[in-house]
Amino acid sequence: MMYSCNNMNVSVCIPNINPDSIRTQMLPLSVGNYWVYEDSNISGGKDTVKFEITGLQNIYYYKLGNKRKMMGYRIKQSSSKPNLSRIDFYYVKCESQTQLVYSEEDDPNNITGFSDVLSENPETAQIDTSNQYIRFEGTENIDTRFGNLQCYVMEKIPHSKKELITSHNRSYYHKGIGLVKVHFLSQDKIFSERNLIKYVVKK
Repeated sequence: MMYSCNNMNVSVCIPNINPDSIRTQMLPLSVGNYWVYEDSNISGGKDTVKFEITGLQNIYYYKLGNKRKMMGYRIKQSSSKPNLSRIDFYYVKCESQTQLVYSEEDDPNNITGFSDVLSENPETAQIDTSNQYIRFEGTENIDTRFGNLQCYVMEKIPHSKKELITSHNRSYYHKGIGLVKVHFLSQDKIFSERNLIKYVVKK
């Protein structure tokens, strides 16, 4: 598998200004925005999940003993299966990208991991995080509840070839809305998918 010289080895971005003054299109982040998805799998299982931005707060990222303060949008998850355990997480917003960050203990004072880096210019960046490549696969028009939308297709490729069998996924983003569809694949066959059924995004 070959990657271009535009590959980006990334670390957590820390904006120098209040993130509310930054407008992102690939994943619009503002307090009050939410996205509701229907999850389904080949066995017939279904679930409805909601991701809602409930606040903007100070969080602290630790790496190699260094503590960095930044502001993160807290994402609250809810599900039609109330007994399903979920950890809330945060998004950090910079001028060129958004990033998901999290704490295994769900502690905003102890952020230790990040993933799902999303460039505002996906056509020009192949992103390399600590555990996966995120690469732009092109654009594709897909039918949704909100009409036929032109989407940016992002492929997430684990570093380990063994993990590719179980954790490969393909995500579809529409600028101004965010994530509208995800295909979860095993050996390039879809075994589960997530489809956007409702959303609120502040303009």
